[in-house]
Amino acid sequence: MTGATKPSVLVTRRMPSAVLAQLEVVCDIDLHDHSDALSHDALCARVGGKQGLICMFNDRIEESAIAAGDQLKVVATVAVGFDNIDVAAAASRGVVVPLRALGVGCWGRVGLGAPFAGTPGRRVGCAPPFAGARW
Repeated sequence: MTGATKPSVLVTRRMPSAVLAQLEVVCDIDLHDHSDALSHDALCARVGGKQGLICMFNDRIEESAIAAGDQLKVVATVAVGFDNIDVAAAASRGVVVPLRALGVGCWGRVGLGAPFAGTPGRRVGCAPPFAGARW
C-alpha cells in the first residue's frame, strides 16, 4: 500500500511464508511466531490497537478478546468453520467475521490481505472472505 497507513493485524499462529508475504504488502503484522498458543491474557493484550485478527481453528476468540480489540474491524479464521469465534460478540461491536472461512491455500490464492486493503478478494474457486467489503 502506498500513501496510506497499513492496518495492524495480529496473526495468532505461524503460516506459510508465501501467505505472510502477501499479507505484509497491505498490513503491519504482529505475528505470534511460537509453537505454543497465545494465552487468553496475551491475546487480549496484543489485540488492542489492531484492526484485524487472523486466528486458527484452535484459537478461542471469546467476547473478552473481541472487547480488548478496541479497534478491531475484522476477525478471520484460517479453518473450515468459525465455531472458535464468538460471532454474536463480534457483530455487537461491528466487527466483521467471514462466515465462510478458508484454508491456508485458498487464503493465499484470493489474497489474504484483501479485506484489510479494502478491496474484494479474487474469485478463484474458493469464496473470498470479504467480497465487496468496504470500510
